[in-house]
Amino acid sequence: MAGAGEAVEATGLDYNARFDGIESKLNKLLQVNTSTNTLLDSAVKRIEALETRFESAMAEVHDYGVLVEAQLELKEEDFERAHHVGAKRHDTGYPRAIIFKLHHYQKKLYIWKGTRRQIEGCNFKVVPDMSVAVREKRKAFWPLREQLHQIDIKTFLKFPATLYVEDGDLVNTFTSPEKARLELKKKYPK
Repeated sequence: MAGAGEAVEATGLDYNARFDGIESKLNKLLQVNTSTNTLLDSAVKRIEALETRFESAMAEVHDYGVLVEAQLELKEEDFERAHHVGAKRHDTGYPRAIIFKLHHYQKKLYIWKGTRRQIEGCNFKVVPDMSVAVREKRKAFWPLREQLHQIDIKTFLKFPATLYVEDGDLVNTFTSPEKARLELKKKYPK
Protein backbone atom coordinates (compact mmCIF):
# COMPACT_ATOMS: atom_id res chain seq x y z
CA MET A 1 0.00 0.00 0.00
CA ALA A 2 2.92 2.20 0.24
CA GLY A 3 2.84 2.53 -3.50
CA ALA A 4 -0.78 3.72 -3.42
CA GLY A 5 0.04 6.37 -0.80
CA GLU A 6 2.86 7.66 -2.93
CA ALA A 7 0.54 7.87 -5.93
CA VAL A 8 -2.01 9.87 -3.91
CA GLU A 9 0.76 12.09 -2.63
CA ALA A 10 2.10 12.63 -6.17
CA THR A 11 -1.39 13.41 -7.41
CA GLY A 12 -1.85 15.91 -4.57
CA LEU A 13 1.43 17.62 -5.49
CA ASP A 14 0.35 17.66 -9.09
CA TYR A 15 -2.92 19.38 -8.10
CA ASN A 16 -1.08 21.83 -5.86
CA ALA A 17 1.24 22.75 -8.70
CA ARG A 18 -1.75 23.28 -10.97
CA PHE A 19 -3.50 25.44 -8.38
CA ASP A 20 -0.30 27.46 -7.90
CA GLY A 21 -0.14 27.99 -11.67
CA ILE A 22 -3.78 29.03 -11.78
CA GLU A 23 -3.27 31.34 -8.82
CA SER A 24 -0.29 33.08 -10.46
CA LYS A 25 -2.27 33.47 -13.70
CA LEU A 26 -5.18 34.98 -11.75
CA ASN A 27 -2.79 37.38 -10.00
CA LYS A 28 -1.44 38.47 -13.38
CA LEU A 29 -5.00 38.98 -14.65
CA LEU A 30 -5.82 41.05 -11.56
CA GLN A 31 -2.73 43.19 -12.16
CA VAL A 32 -3.72 43.71 -15.80
CA ASN A 33 -7.27 44.48 -14.69
CA THR A 34 -6.00 46.99 -12.10
CA SER A 35 -3.78 48.77 -14.62
CA THR A 36 -6.64 48.76 -17.16
CA ASN A 37 -8.94 50.29 -14.56
CA THR A 38 -6.31 52.93 -13.78
CA LEU A 39 -6.02 53.77 -17.49
CA LEU A 40 -9.80 53.88 -17.89
CA ASP A 41 -10.14 56.15 -14.84
CA SER A 42 -7.50 58.46 -16.31
CA ALA A 43 -9.27 58.48 -19.69
CA VAL A 44 -12.64 59.24 -18.05
CA LYS A 45 -11.10 62.15 -16.13
CA ARG A 46 -9.57 63.53 -19.34
CA ILE A 47 -12.88 63.21 -21.19
CA GLU A 48 -14.70 64.97 -18.35
CA ALA A 49 -12.13 67.79 -18.44
CA LEU A 50 -12.52 68.09 -22.22
CA GLU A 51 -16.31 68.18 -21.87
CA THR A 52 -16.01 71.01 -19.37
CA ARG A 53 -13.67 72.94 -21.67
CA PHE A 54 -15.95 72.28 -24.65
CA GLU A 55 -19.01 73.55 -22.77
CA SER A 56 -17.07 76.65 -21.74
CA ALA A 57 -15.96 77.26 -25.33
CA MET A 58 -19.52 76.81 -26.61
CA ALA A 59 -20.76 79.34 -24.06
CA GLU A 60 -18.11 81.81 -25.27
CA VAL A 61 -19.11 81.21 -28.91
CA HIS A 62 -22.74 81.85 -27.98
CA ASP A 63 -21.81 85.03 -26.12
CA TYR A 64 -19.70 86.14 -29.09
CA GLY A 65 -22.61 85.48 -31.48
CA VAL A 66 -24.96 87.51 -29.28
CA LEU A 67 -22.37 90.28 -29.12
CA VAL A 68 -22.00 90.33 -32.92
CA GLU A 69 -25.76 90.60 -33.35
CA ALA A 70 -25.98 93.41 -30.79
CA GLN A 71 -25.67 97.06 -31.85
CA LEU A 72 -22.01 98.03 -32.03
CA GLU A 73 -21.06 101.02 -29.94
CA LEU A 74 -17.91 102.87 -30.90
CA LYS A 75 -16.35 105.35 -28.55
CA GLU A 76 -13.73 107.98 -29.22
CA GLU A 77 -11.11 105.90 -27.44
CA ASP A 78 -11.72 103.02 -29.91
CA PHE A 79 -10.12 105.06 -32.71
CA GLU A 80 -6.40 105.40 -33.10
CA ARG A 81 -6.85 108.11 -35.74
CA ALA A 82 -9.47 109.31 -38.24
CA HIS A 83 -9.64 111.98 -40.93
CA HIS A 84 -11.64 113.10 -44.00
CA VAL A 85 -10.17 112.65 -47.46
CA GLY A 86 -10.22 115.57 -49.90
CA ALA A 87 -11.95 118.93 -49.78
CA LYS A 88 -15.64 119.27 -48.96
CA ARG A 89 -17.72 119.52 -52.15
CA HIS A 90 -21.46 120.04 -52.46
CA ASP A 91 -21.74 119.04 -56.14
CA THR A 92 -21.21 115.33 -55.49
CA GLY A 93 -23.98 112.93 -54.65
CA TYR A 94 -21.98 111.14 -52.01
CA PRO A 95 -20.30 112.14 -48.76
CA ARG A 96 -16.56 112.55 -48.30
CA ALA A 97 -14.57 109.49 -47.47
CA ILE A 98 -13.39 109.02 -43.92
CA ILE A 99 -10.32 106.98 -43.20
CA PHE A 100 -9.94 105.61 -39.69
CA LYS A 101 -7.82 103.13 -37.82
CA LEU A 102 -9.16 101.29 -34.80
CA HIS A 103 -7.24 100.05 -31.80
CA HIS A 104 -8.89 96.62 -31.86
CA TYR A 105 -9.19 94.26 -34.80
CA GLN A 106 -12.43 92.81 -33.36
CA LYS A 107 -14.12 96.22 -33.70
CA LYS A 108 -13.07 96.29 -37.36
CA LEU A 109 -14.68 92.89 -37.87
CA TYR A 110 -17.88 94.06 -36.16
CA ILE A 111 -18.06 97.07 -38.46
CA TRP A 112 -17.22 95.01 -41.52
CA LYS A 113 -19.88 92.38 -40.78
CA GLY A 114 -22.44 94.96 -39.71
CA THR A 115 -22.18 97.03 -42.88
CA ARG A 116 -22.74 94.03 -45.13
CA ARG A 117 -26.34 94.10 -44.03
CA GLN A 118 -28.32 96.91 -45.63
CA ILE A 119 -29.05 99.62 -43.12
CA GLU A 120 -32.18 101.58 -43.99
CA GLY A 121 -31.71 105.32 -44.33
CA CYS A 122 -27.90 105.22 -44.11
CA ASN A 123 -25.78 106.61 -46.91
CA PHE A 124 -22.43 105.00 -46.37
CA LYS A 125 -20.35 101.99 -47.30
CA VAL A 126 -17.25 100.52 -45.76
CA VAL A 127 -14.40 99.38 -47.96
CA PRO A 128 -11.04 98.03 -46.86
CA ASP A 129 -8.00 100.17 -47.44
CA MET A 130 -5.86 98.45 -50.07
CA SER A 131 -2.42 99.23 -51.36
CA VAL A 132 -2.03 100.93 -54.75
CA ALA A 133 -0.63 97.72 -56.26
CA VAL A 134 -3.64 95.67 -55.12
CA ARG A 135 -6.09 98.33 -56.36
CA GLU A 136 -4.41 98.30 -59.78
CA LYS A 137 -4.59 94.51 -60.00
CA ARG A 138 -8.28 94.59 -59.13
CA LYS A 139 -8.93 97.47 -61.53
CA ALA A 140 -7.49 95.40 -64.41
CA PHE A 141 -10.48 93.02 -64.07
CA TRP A 142 -13.15 95.76 -64.33
CA PRO A 143 -13.62 95.83 -68.16
CA LEU A 144 -13.93 92.05 -68.27
CA ARG A 145 -16.37 92.04 -65.37
CA GLU A 146 -18.53 94.67 -67.09
CA GLN A 147 -18.67 92.55 -70.25
CA LEU A 148 -19.62 89.46 -68.26
CA HIS A 149 -22.31 91.33 -66.33
CA GLN A 150 -23.83 92.51 -69.62
CA ILE A 151 -24.44 88.88 -70.57
CA ASP A 152 -25.77 88.07 -67.07
CA ILE A 153 -22.75 86.20 -65.74
CA LYS A 154 -22.10 86.83 -62.07
CA THR A 155 -18.57 87.70 -60.99
CA PHE A 156 -16.87 88.86 -57.83
CA LEU A 157 -13.37 89.63 -56.65
CA LYS A 158 -11.71 88.20 -53.58
CA PHE A 159 -8.72 89.69 -51.89
CA PRO A 160 -6.18 90.44 -53.12
CA ALA A 161 -7.11 90.15 -56.81
CA THR A 162 -8.77 86.87 -57.72
CA LEU A 163 -11.71 86.91 -60.13
CA TYR A 164 -14.49 84.40 -59.47
CA VAL A 165 -16.86 83.70 -62.36
CA GLU A 166 -20.06 81.79 -61.58
CA ASP A 167 -21.14 79.42 -64.31
CA GLY A 168 -24.14 77.49 -63.02
CA ASP A 169 -22.87 75.25 -60.24
CA LEU A 170 -19.27 75.72 -61.34
CA VAL A 171 -17.08 78.62 -60.21
CA ASN A 172 -13.95 79.46 -62.20
CA THR A 173 -11.12 81.45 -60.61
CA PHE A 174 -8.57 83.63 -62.35
CA THR A 175 -5.63 85.58 -60.96
CA SER A 176 -4.71 87.16 -64.29
CA PRO A 177 -7.04 89.25 -66.50
CA GLU A 178 -5.29 87.98 -69.64
CA LYS A 179 -5.79 84.32 -68.74
CA ALA A 180 -9.39 85.04 -67.78
CA ARG A 181 -10.07 86.69 -71.18
CA LEU A 182 -8.52 83.76 -73.07
CA GLU A 183 -10.44 81.09 -71.13
CA LEU A 184 -13.74 82.96 -71.13
CA LYS A 185 -13.50 83.84 -74.82
CA LYS A 186 -13.51 80.09 -75.59
CA LYS A 187 -16.74 79.64 -73.63
CA TYR A 188 -18.40 82.97 -74.49
CA PRO A 189 -17.24 84.01 -77.99
CA LYS A 190 -19.08 87.37 -77.72
